[in-house]
Amino acid sequence: MRFTGILLLGFFTSQWFVSDVHSHSYNHAIYVSVLEIVHQPNKNTAEINIKVFKNDLEDVIHHYANKLVKLGKVTDCQVYSNVLTEYFNSTVHLNIGSSTLFLKLKHCEINDQSIWFIFSSQCPPDWTKIQLKANYFMELFPTQSNVVTVRHGDQRHMARLTKKNPQITMSFSD
Repeated sequence: MRFTGILLLGFFTSQWFVSDVHSHSYNHAIYVSVLEIVHQPNKNTAEINIKVFKNDLEDVIHHYANKLVKLGKVTDCQVYSNVLTEYFNSTVHLNIGSSTLFLKLKHCEINDQSIWFIFSSQCPPDWTKIQLKANYFMELFPTQSNVVTVRHGDQRHMARLTKKNPQITMSFSD
């Protein structure tokens, strides 16, 4: 009887550990991502590229949608495209003038532990002022930094967005 009790305790302890491991299995010291927004003047589309750590994204989507997501192959991006697009549209807010941009996932590129998401968006052709809020991953990782580069033709602005300062306004000349 004592042996059975130890086995059951061991089983439940290991199940708790396994379920907890998913949400915090790959803790690391730095939580950082790259966000690139590229627009050619007088064009009606912009490209938005986001590079994140794959395991952090899996944890965030599990937290956001209560969905277990594993991104090992490029085809997995299409399988999960709805939840990925929904998540990034809820956490990346880009306003150009009075227009709000909505991201549409084109494809992704998986590089070992990181993943690039390539989105496109319809946008106004003239960019004089943009407002960007990018607070993705910050709900789960308070020290997350999102390094932003916005290119409008030959002009470029860079910023670092954090939980304390998740938004920025940038001006461009035409």
